[in-house]
Amino acid sequence: MLGVGGVFSSLPTRAAARDPSVELESEVYAGQSHGQWSCGPRGVARYGGVGARARISEHAVDAETGAGFSATLGASAEYEVVDECCSRLDDRPMLGLGGTLGYRDEFAGVSLGLLAFQGYDTSTSSTPDWSSFPAFEIVVGRERGFHWSLGFGAPFVTRYRRPALVYTGPAFAGRTYRLDLLAGFYRSGPSSLDSVQFRGDMLLGFRLGDHLWFGPHVSLAAEGDPIDAEAGLNVAF
Repeated sequence: MLGVGGVFSSLPTRAAARDPSVELESEVYAGQSHGQWSCGPRGVARYGGVGARARISEHAVDAETGAGFSATLGASAEYEVVDECCSRLDDRPMLGLGGTLGYRDEFAGVSLGLLAFQGYDTSTSSTPDWSSFPAFEIVVGRERGFHWSLGFGAPFVTRYRRPALVYTGPAFAGRTYRLDLLAGFYRSGPSSLDSVQFRGDMLLGFRLGDHLWFGPHVSLAAEGDPIDAEAGLNVAF
């Protein structure tokens, strides 16, 4: 069964002439992910939820010198249903958390942090188990222009519970549109960290007015029945 996507809404507020700068992002989403325990059955997690994060930067994102030092905190809450293998796993809310510290100059940036999320260590778990995962990203290029990202962790709010072992890809932010293309190997299914899947994301935004961006966010995985997917609508200002 094809996974259904949700609505992604990103709500950054930027002070071009003031320091520090604060960006807020929120997202409502839904999707599907297949996976298998290393010593257990295969299952599918169908989920929907909401996530949010805030980044406080030393300077505005479009400052000529770059954003400088920054701190990001985020969280997501999902309602997850596990099918196909594990009738003993209850449908329940699941949480994901994350935080990073970083630095960005005009042409490059780096960040490092930690994620924590709920999943099931085994197919016989009576309650969700907490796991942790590191987060790291290096970006080369202008944040307001062409840049390339490489890292692991959660590049999107939707990935606090499904972190990437590795992700990479280009992005471009112009005067009238923006495009992000990322691909990587992410945690999949209901298991904590036993299974991964290759997933690609496209985020396309069009500028409406001085600060509003609007467009689709689509994610597809290279497995599922027939495939796993997320889709959404991105709004940024």
